[in-house]
Amino acid sequence: AEGVPRALLPADMSAEVWVCGLSGLTADEMVNGCTEQKEDAWDDCMDTGEITPRSNGLDAHKLVDCVERSGKGLRRILNDDGPFDAVLIMAGTNDLADDDLEPEQVVEHVQILHRACHTAGVPSIVLSVPPSAASTKFADLRERRDAVNGLLREFARAASTATNPQGVLTYVDVGKLMPYSSEDGHWEPDGLHFSRAGSLHLGAR
Repeated sequence: AEGVPRALLPADMSAEVWVCGLSGLTADEMVNGCTEQKEDAWDDCMDTGEITPRSNGLDAHKLVDCVERSGKGLRRILNDDGPFDAVLIMAGTNDLADDDLEPEQVVEHVQILHRACHTAGVPSIVLSVPPSAASTKFADLRERRDAVNGLLREFARAASTATNPQGVLTYVDVGKLMPYSSEDGHWEPDGLHFSRAGSLHLGAR
């Protein structure tokens, strides 16, 4: 994951890159947390335009992923480890597997992550939900991914830094820059995660 921001930097520029990649977490869990006390805080966030203290995933000192790795919630990182010049957010892949979640709900959760950055005075970059082996095989998954990405693109346009300095810098269509292939070395054997070579390739694109 670190390869993407590293590859974006000019060769003569150095920067500190903070990476929090948690496997298997949905955007919902990144916002609301992974505990039994998880609440639908995104309703309030979207209605008021604010991020509320009930959003315990954003403020978590520890979120644990499906392979027992841990990391902080996004707002906790912004508060504890900044300042940051920009945040790249790729989320929504794991939400696609939940047939009960509409694309609009997935995108609302992703929007909350971006707005947490904007509230902290940090602009963000919207990375689309990338392709995968599964989304190339199953039409329904591909259609859900396309619907989510279309809504993410609209959000990025509406929240652009052209109208708000602490907004969205740009939208990156990951699938256009790096289509899925099982033969180019850009993907791990699971057909879901980028390899290091893939991350570097995407950043260079």
